[in-house]
Amino acid sequence: MLRMFLHWFLCCCFASTALLDAAERDPQVETLQPGVRLTLVAEHPELVTPTGIDVDDAGQVWVVASHTHFRPDGYEGPKHDEVLVFDETGQRRVFCHATDQTMDLELGADGWVYLVERARVLRVKDSDGDGQGDLEETLLELATEAVYPHNGLSGLAWLPNGDLLFGLGENFSKPWSLTGTDGAVIKGTGEGGMFSVTPMGLGYAVLLGDFGIRLASA
Repeated sequence: MLRMFLHWFLCCCFASTALLDAAERDPQVETLQPGVRLTLVAEHPELVTPTGIDVDDAGQVWVVASHTHFRPDGYEGPKHDEVLVFDETGQRRVFCHATDQTMDLELGADGWVYLVERARVLRVKDSDGDGQGDLEETLLELATEAVYPHNGLSGLAWLPNGDLLFGLGENFSKPWSLTGTDGAVIKGTGEGGMFSVTPMGLGYAVLLGDFGIRLASA
């Protein structure tokens, strides 16, 4: 619930009036719970097109800044999507800048940052303590002829048993297969679903299937 609220609130911040200074803006959210305080940490141009958010134990906000979702001609932003980290003062750090069509982010154990692209779930880690991700592991890959950015893999969440939950959209009703690090394969044709996998990309479980929009063939 907290993650959903943070994601919604972040989107509201970027949809608010851009011509006014931060101090002049009317509050977008009213806090009703005693002790809860809302603080503007970052705004455009420090961050653009957020597609995923999480908060670590130190209170740092981790955000996916998308630069590759329907990237227009002449776009002057970074070549790839960014994973940005903001501390309580709004200090900005780029953790990694290597993924495309990045749909969500989830922080995991042992310093791993889990990401989902349209056709891949991966994790990235800072192995040398310099604040930048330098170790990358692919956990599973989606093989399909469909390429539309946001009806493939998307959405990450941790389940109570420690497995990683992810979703698959209707994928334009094209055949697809998912392959994990252990070589296990799941196949389907356009139905989408909710799946889980271990933090190391092992052992699929299908939690909900056949909820996608089916497209009629010509």
